[in-house]
Amino acid sequence: MRPRQIATLALCVPLVAVAQSPKTGVPQYEIAPPAGWVQPPPAFGAAYATGANASSGSEYLLVDRQARLDGAASLYSRFVVRPLNPAGVSSESQVSIVFDPEREHLRVHGVTVHRGIETVDELKRGRIEVLQRESGLEQGLLDGSLTFHLVMADVRVGDTIDFSYTLERTEPEWGNRFFAQYPTNWTVPVAVSRLRMVVRADQPLNFADRSGSSPRTRVDGGWRTLEWNWRDIPALLREGGTPSWYAQHGRIEFSQFADWRDVASAAQPLYATSAPTPELSALIARFQSQGGSDRERLLAIMRFVQDEIRYTGVELGAGAYRPTDAAIVLQRRWGDCKDKTMLAVTLLRGVGIDAAPALVNTRLREHVPEWLASPAGFDHAIVRARLGNSTYWLDSTETAQGGDLENVAKAHFGSALVVGAESAGLEPILADAAPEPMATVTAVIDLRRGFDKEAAFTVSTVHRGPDADALRQTLRETTTQQVATNYLNFYKQRYPGIRATSPLQIHDDRSGNQLRIDEAYEIDKPFDLSKDGTRKVFQLEAESLTGLLKPPETTVRTTPLALGFPTNVAQQVRIELPESLPVEDDRQSIQTPTFHYESRISHSDKQVLLDYHYQTLADHVPVEQLAEFVKQREAARTDCFFRISLPVKSAASEATEAAVAAVRKQLAAAAQLVQAESWEKADAAFTPLLDSGHLGDLGEPQQHVALFLAGLTALAVEDAPRAQGLLKRSSGMASADIGDWRMRLQAAQQTKDWQDAAYSLTTIARTWPDTVSDLEPSQVFVTAARVPHLDNTRYELLKALFDAKFKRPGFDPSPWWRDLALLQLAHGDRSGAIASLSLLTDPSAIISVLADNRFKEVRDSLPRRLDVVETLRREVEISYKEVADNPSKLEPVNHLAADLLTALRTEEALQVVESAIAKASGPDGRKHYKDYNEQYVWLLDTRGRALFLLGRWDDAITQLQAASHLKEHGTVNVSQVINLGTLYNRLQRPEDARNEIKQLEPGTMSPFGEMQMTDVQLSAALQLGDSTEAARALDYMRVHQDDAIQSYEEALIMADRIDDAAKLLIARLENPDERIKALMSVQHFDESGPAAALPRAQELRRRWVAVTGRADVRASIARIGSVGAYALRNPGAD
Repeated sequence: MRPRQIATLALCVPLVAVAQSPKTGVPQYEIAPPAGWVQPPPAFGAAYATGANASSGSEYLLVDRQARLDGAASLYSRFVVRPLNPAGVSSESQVSIVFDPEREHLRVHGVTVHRGIETVDELKRGRIEVLQRESGLEQGLLDGSLTFHLVMADVRVGDTIDFSYTLERTEPEWGNRFFAQYPTNWTVPVAVSRLRMVVRADQPLNFADRSGSSPRTRVDGGWRTLEWNWRDIPALLREGGTPSWYAQHGRIEFSQFADWRDVASAAQPLYATSAPTPELSALIARFQSQGGSDRERLLAIMRFVQDEIRYTGVELGAGAYRPTDAAIVLQRRWGDCKDKTMLAVTLLRGVGIDAAPALVNTRLREHVPEWLASPAGFDHAIVRARLGNSTYWLDSTETAQGGDLENVAKAHFGSALVVGAESAGLEPILADAAPEPMATVTAVIDLRRGFDKEAAFTVSTVHRGPDADALRQTLRETTTQQVATNYLNFYKQRYPGIRATSPLQIHDDRSGNQLRIDEAYEIDKPFDLSKDGTRKVFQLEAESLTGLLKPPETTVRTTPLALGFPTNVAQQVRIELPESLPVEDDRQSIQTPTFHYESRISHSDKQVLLDYHYQTLADHVPVEQLAEFVKQREAARTDCFFRISLPVKSAASEATEAAVAAVRKQLAAAAQLVQAESWEKADAAFTPLLDSGHLGDLGEPQQHVALFLAGLTALAVEDAPRAQGLLKRSSGMASADIGDWRMRLQAAQQTKDWQDAAYSLTTIARTWPDTVSDLEPSQVFVTAARVPHLDNTRYELLKALFDAKFKRPGFDPSPWWRDLALLQLAHGDRSGAIASLSLLTDPSAIISVLADNRFKEVRDSLPRRLDVVETLRREVEISYKEVADNPSKLEPVNHLAADLLTALRTEEALQVVESAIAKASGPDGRKHYKDYNEQYVWLLDTRGRALFLLGRWDDAITQLQAASHLKEHGTVNVSQVINLGTLYNRLQRPEDARNEIKQLEPGTMSPFGEMQMTDVQLSAALQLGDSTEAARALDYMRVHQDDAIQSYEEALIMADRIDDAAKLLIARLENPDERIKALMSVQHFDESGPAAALPRAQELRRRWVAVTGRADVRASIARIGSVGAYALRNPGAD
């Protein structure tokens, strides 16, 4: 720290971030002489220079600071400095003064350069700018401060620079009471320094001198003056690695607060709560109505504030100290630590939980009491909640925090000042040593293939408590693939031949606050040759511990050394050997006042177990313990390494060479069987080849061929799990091409390993983007659908498909690009989200973007307006062109008809499908249309829908009956039977619906199909008054609701379970994965026409309106989205 930095530090700037905005019409600064109360400095000049050499860059001749306290504080500073070399000229020829325009007025007195007898006024010659620099922007803080910046015109080595200024400061939120801390030494030497404080004699001013000096005090004319003077102050040599609470420089603290209770009392009006708004009251009521215990409500409210209210501090003016009203924070969905804390406190008090805001210091922690009492002692706000005899300290700015109240990471900031009438001053909230490992790493090195073969390497790490929270937050800010890449690069430093064999797996138990990461690799050449070439060596280390046990950068020091506390890490390494080796079992234990370490080596037959454990017991090492600490920690670090050393064997024997030749011959024979598609024989041929132990003796290309063909063969004989394992190995080799990845994708789909399927498809899209559109549609569509919607794996997949410009005839990827935009926004990629949303061409996707507030921040930045009607018009035009361009396909006809039905052009849709049906029904229909077998039945289904919408009930039934008689996959047409049963129910013909659905056999359909069949059964039973059957059907749908949750919601409406339907709808709105579908269901679409006028349709509509009109439902919708009205038919209606 250089003396001129006093320009900021000498102002009574609290550790709470100060953020204000300029006042319109008030000058930003003025140039004027000092006030009359400012006294001339002590004598200074060359005679008092400190003898600084050129390595210092400059020498400070004078540092003069004076303050006058009279309500407002006048803070005067003067610096005289001489640059000694070009580096000093560069640093000293610019003056920067940071000030708060809301609370401070800057008066610059002079900036002059003295060169011999010449004096230059730089306020006239230099370039002056007033800049707004948001130094905390990346941390989400906007402070509104300004910087007076002067670049001097002509400064040379040996010149003397003299500048001074005064800041007039007010602190209305604290009753204009003064608090500050002034440093008394710096990292450069200073010749003369003075600190002078002038305060009215009847005003209190407490001070604590941490510099080892004492002031002169005098009282004159109603004013009391304190003055310190120093000469020849040596430079401070700062040491790295000190605890955050340890102050290396001397300082003098000032405060006009009597004690910590006085600070709490002054803060209480700033943290007062106001009457809740309707929105806030509704939210309180929602938490209250959720039932459960106070513990569950406390946790639910904290999770809501942490995860749903983003952290942003626009701390301007009073916002530096006074929290924003909780209702405003809720409405705008962001706030700083004070805002989020007060929203949480307001909600907790609203449900009857004892809660209060508490001020803490993230740097000083439990050492706050060692400082003079003032608001400067705090830089953060948290929540103190009490349930019975238990007290909980919770941080509302945490995100992705896990655990219940028993294992959630508490806000252990050492000490806290609770803001409230009952505040008794600082309360301790000390952190104890972690009772169990916060990270447990289990690594397995599998050498069983042979010491000269590839080694399998797996790592499973369980993170708990704060470690899980931190990693969970990191995973929200990056991609799984990036994390996997970082991990792989980390291991490559030790094992250059390592490669990943499967995607990184993340398993998050948020309620238990445990997060497990599983990694899988292969190490090509685990053993290195010794320098003399006589031995091959494989060295292992407990990487999770060695990084924590590195020696400090500065071991000879005069300050304490910081330790990460609490730290508790355990690692086990299991080594699987191809043969027994001589291993000596061993135990080590190191116990010091600041850490504990222990290890154990054990073995049995062909297995070696290495167990390590490291735990810190304090947050720092005192200077007097440092030498022993360094010695013991280095002993612990050295113990974390284990090596296997083997003698180098001679060249392969003739027997080995013969075995390798035999393997090559086996491979050639197996390849011929594959070429002849003799799959059973090929599979039998590959088994001994792979089990021979000599596959690794082949060259890499031959190994690849063997693994790929064996995987292909395993697929052909329907052994998908084995095929997937083989293809994972082949696709990870240098010779792999798209064929490996396509077969791996197919195998992963058959085993329903959707993570690996997505990883394979992502790799294809990124590596061979021109081929991805040629893949089988099911390989792409099914994989994209099965990966969880907000999962990082799906993000990587959609991003790869987007970058590959994926397209398929008849398929609109708009929902994918919408989902991709949502994931991009979650990753902070705003420009990427805009690019994705710019490609939307589907009206339904556009409506969902307009409805969902998660898109709010980018909607206005899109290159074109989101116009649903115009988009649908263009979509119809494109569909007509697709029909014209593909005269031998029925699929474009079905898409065109669907678009026309959505656009309320029902008669036109009917004409389109009837024309195609007439052509397809002709003698050459099957030959004319390439997709007749797949699409003709859906052409009939579309015609039935159109007839129904036009009120032609009998014609609609006749058409769907004809469609239902066509086979689907060679058996009963499940889809058309269900559609016909649904039509009967809508027409209030429940007996016909029952009879129709009887031909379906339960257990033979997809889970979704089973739900639709049960939906028909439920509707018929309700209309027939069959309460037993209705209860059975509804219970089935309740148990299997995850298979078709919207169908279950509609079933609750049918059963007139309005409260249950409302709760489910709210749950879907709150669930990020379900939110878009739920919001789409509450939009207003055109309900006109004969079908909507049917009695049953009107009754179900009345019930749905009752659900969506409830106050709790409306509040939930308003919080996360909006409802619009659209002159088109619901695109999701059937």
